[in-house]
Amino acid sequence: VREQEIDERGRSYGRGGRKTSTARVWIQPGEGMITVNQREFLDYFSRETDRDLILSPFVATETCGKFDVTVAVEGGGVT
Repeated sequence: VREQEIDERGRSYGRGGRKTSTARVWIQPGEGMITVNQREFLDYFSRETDRDLILSPFVATETCGKFDVTVAVEGGGVT
């Protein structure tokens, strides 16, 4: 059974990877700001289809605009 871990700043952390690329993600209550490698979400992902895939969990759970997401990505391509 997985237990939800929230740090002292109210953030949840997740890590994932494939081959040599890694992604570290922090999610915290906020205003819906998404930052990838210190760049705005719209600047980092130029394709609308990529943006839709990323936002789909928030749309499905009706939590758009309720969480800030900070992502640090290394390796791999933009998508």
